[in-house]
Amino acid sequence: MAHFVSYLLHLIAQYGLDDRNAAVAQLRALAEHGRLSESQARTYMLWLEPFVQEQIDRPNLLHRPPDRERLHADGEWDISLGKLIEADLEIGIRLLDRPRHILVAGTTGSGKTTAIRRIIQGIEQLSALISQIIFDHKAGDYAGLTDMYGDNWIHLSVHGGMHLGLNAPRGIPPNVWINVVSTILAARLGLVASAVCLANIMRFLLAALNPNEKEPLIWPDIRLIWEVIRTTPLTVWAGKAEYGKTLITALEGLLQASGDLLHTFNGLDVDRDIVGKGKSLVIDMVNLFPPSLRLIVVDLILSQILLSRLHRHQKADSTEVVITLDEADADLSRQSDAAFPDGFSPAARLLKQGREMSVMAVLGVTFLGNVSRQVLAGPQYHLIFNQSDAESMIEARRTLVLPQGSEQMFPALKPGECIFRQAQSSWPHPMLCKVDYIPSHRTPKVEGFDTHSHVPSSRLDELPNVQKALEQRIAEHNKANLRRARTKRAGFSEQAQALLRLSSEHPYWPIARLWEKFEDKPHYAKQKTVRKELENHKLAAFEEVRIGRTNVLLIDILRDGWRLLDKPKPNRIGRGGIAHRHFSHWIALVGKRRGYKTACEWTVPGTSHPVDAAWCIDGHWHVFEVVITCEENLTSHITACLIDSDNVATVAIVATQKSLCDKLERSIVGEILLAPVMDRVRFEVITTYIEELWPR
Repeated sequence: MAHFVSYLLHLIAQYGLDDRNAAVAQLRALAEHGRLSESQARTYMLWLEPFVQEQIDRPNLLHRPPDRERLHADGEWDISLGKLIEADLEIGIRLLDRPRHILVAGTTGSGKTTAIRRIIQGIEQLSALISQIIFDHKAGDYAGLTDMYGDNWIHLSVHGGMHLGLNAPRGIPPNVWINVVSTILAARLGLVASAVCLANIMRFLLAALNPNEKEPLIWPDIRLIWEVIRTTPLTVWAGKAEYGKTLITALEGLLQASGDLLHTFNGLDVDRDIVGKGKSLVIDMVNLFPPSLRLIVVDLILSQILLSRLHRHQKADSTEVVITLDEADADLSRQSDAAFPDGFSPAARLLKQGREMSVMAVLGVTFLGNVSRQVLAGPQYHLIFNQSDAESMIEARRTLVLPQGSEQMFPALKPGECIFRQAQSSWPHPMLCKVDYIPSHRTPKVEGFDTHSHVPSSRLDELPNVQKALEQRIAEHNKANLRRARTKRAGFSEQAQALLRLSSEHPYWPIARLWEKFEDKPHYAKQKTVRKELENHKLAAFEEVRIGRTNVLLIDILRDGWRLLDKPKPNRIGRGGIAHRHFSHWIALVGKRRGYKTACEWTVPGTSHPVDAAWCIDGHWHVFEVVITCEENLTSHITACLIDSDNVATVAIVATQKSLCDKLERSIVGEILLAPVMDRVRFEVITTYIEELWPR
């Protein structure tokens, strides 16, 4: 039985043929009202074939283009960018009445940077006084702006002449800014737990450098912070010495990479030195490595601009500052936002709060697939050029709210063509556009960059006042430790001291096994009293975990406990809580007893993925992942070990109970990616290893 009418309607709807063709729209109306016979529909299908083929070859599922009246219902463009491809109408942006953020995305050669240069040029040609701050990550893209637009533009280079300190922007209280800086450095260096340690050192140094508290304040630089932390006991600044150790290593790497850029006691304040003077700035950041340093520079400058205006309540309807950040994939990624405790990087925070503070952002990325949700949702203008990878194509369709199947439009876009959408406007539908071409800046390498005033930094041995304050701080810390130790020794029970000593001699033993070492084993009530005593004095921490059908109590000696024993605190190896670390070491101990080479917290070669324990048997590595709860991402773990690396033979998932093992195994059944390697994955209970270490 023929169904040509229904198929005809299906083709029209699938490819949106009636939206731009009046004849097709009329044909659809006839079919929907039963005015078209099957034979007529069959004939019309031949007529539709070229339209269908055109949509297959070059898909276009966009809404019909607007007329001029609808497009300009909100007013004329302040800056023209190009024209609609399907209509002789200009498209552009509005920014004079209020800031509107812009996101430009496109693969190499698609026209992304040309569009950004068009925006920069249009802003400069406006009569309004707007400061532009441009981060130049690629040589030549924006180097010629200072020659084109005269003395009002400043050109600085991170490789010479530019000095970026940790000094607070105008108006921000020191304590507030210290929290901002320490959070940025800790996030970008992967040391979130060290943020408090870093803030403590900065507060101490700020007070030591400014005994009279006269403005402008002298702020410590990275080198002075590094010198102080490496020459003092780590517990002076941090509750745990490990935080200080990792901070020393990270700051040393940052110093080696930054050259003279970060060596200043009072450096560039973009809000004060550029925006406050009505100037514009291009920052040459070409070849600035490692990526963490580049991110820190961008974060500090964005925070200078936004937070100073927030603190002054400097609100305005018009646009006063435009920040352009091209090649910003790393700055705007999901990982970038996730590095911060609140999930907002400085760039994401700028999009969220900058508009009301008269700050506008122009952001350029190559791929949309990894851009954070905050960044995708924040801009009022989206210009999406060619996107060719599957993840970015799907993200582009979702961001522009296009129908299913329209992602095929993006790889078909030619250089200079984009899909343009303006939010908060009378015409919110995406439009197919062609951006006007402007020649690239083919400026030769700049030899003489501009400079700015700054306060040179000094070394610790050149600052006697700081050295004296540091000696006093260390002396006070030592006195406090001595008082604490004496207080804890007084009235401390013999059983508690004995349990603490046995735990240090037999690391990672369960409490029950330690009690068996006593000549006169205390009864259960006394054992509870001893545990409470150690906890109350903060000498040890305990964790009780259900293993099989019994509860097992575990102990971890704290810093003051090691002091009481007069022993150095060992480096703690292993992730997670007390139970997680104990399980990892039990597995390693069993492997060692069997004569294997073993390791805890072993990094899988070729990846950055750590595993809890590993055995090397006949040159092949067998790894173990400990699971205390059923919240582990086993798929990524197994992928890193068996797919991303060729050095792992098997993976064992070790859990507390058989029921948890079964639940974990069910959670990955059906994962297509893991199907080829599932024969090298096994699930075990920790009791297997306990029985081998402490047989009954």
